[in-house]
Amino acid sequence: MVSKRPENNLKLALHNYFETSHCVLTRSGSIAIILAMQVYDLAIGSEVIVPASCCPIVMYALQMAGYQVVLADVDTATLNSDVSHIKSVYTNQTRAILAVHAYGRVGDISNILSFAAQAGIVVIEDACLGYGGRFEGKPIGRLADISVISFGYDKPIDFGIGGALLLNDKQMRDKAERLLKENKFFQMPDSEHMLTSITDALLALPLLTEQRIENVKLVDANVSNPLFSKLRMPYQVNYWRYPLFIQPCLRARFITYAKTRGQVFTCHFQSLGKLLTHSTVPNADYIGESIINLFVKPSVSESQLLKMTSIVNEFHDDA
Repeated sequence: MVSKRPENNLKLALHNYFETSHCVLTRSGSIAIILAMQVYDLAIGSEVIVPASCCPIVMYALQMAGYQVVLADVDTATLNSDVSHIKSVYTNQTRAILAVHAYGRVGDISNILSFAAQAGIVVIEDACLGYGGRFEGKPIGRLADISVISFGYDKPIDFGIGGALLLNDKQMRDKAERLLKENKFFQMPDSEHMLTSITDALLALPLLTEQRIENVKLVDANVSNPLFSKLRMPYQVNYWRYPLFIQPCLRARFITYAKTRGQVFTCHFQSLGKLLTHSTVPNADYIGESIINLFVKPSVSESQLLKMTSIVNEFHDDA
């Protein structure tokens, strides 16, 4: 029988939602990535391939933990690294690939897993911006043997702190738990309110995801300004934020224009190539210079979504 302790209730909810055998709670998604590296006994100094368009905290966390980050460029049609990008930067020092589902769009995970198996290296699925969605019948966050999620700021479950490592192997789970005991900073805060709130949000995640996807579809159907381009949606994308692209020379002007209309648009993420020397990642650079994001989380009302799309549609190049 499962204890009614909030920590165990959250673990049970994670098991059930992600259909995973084991999970370990952590202080953040970034710490879950570091913990995954340590569970696999990846030596300090090992090369880790990371997509050049993702949250910079991921790169900083890996560097602070002593790993060598190697950037793979991304596809402008998906915002993700595909296996060809990864192969182009792979070396005999590569020990791991961080497979990020950028903005909630599923990455080239099957081909990446196949390549990694042939090369004898580790794949860590970063589902921090995509969990809640599903792909080919499986929940995002269950597409590799080891995956990480986050409950940090503006994630699908937003509590400002917390994360989890999802695993299929009990011995690896036990090792992760031992490592957590040795490092208090890695541990999820022992807050009954926080653990209970995250559990409740996880139980509500299917409905929240449905609303997020409806918001995405509404935005996608209503944006019509030819100055902006949008990505093709081959399936129901559980976007973290809905991305649009505009010429870099117009982006700052648009953001200023939107502020005069009382609306904030963000422009995540800056290319990591701008932050790491000796990296050539032209696609990530282009994305970083031209992307804008529309908030589509479930709490955004239909009227707010329509206001955002009307601001996009009404903008012109001499605004």
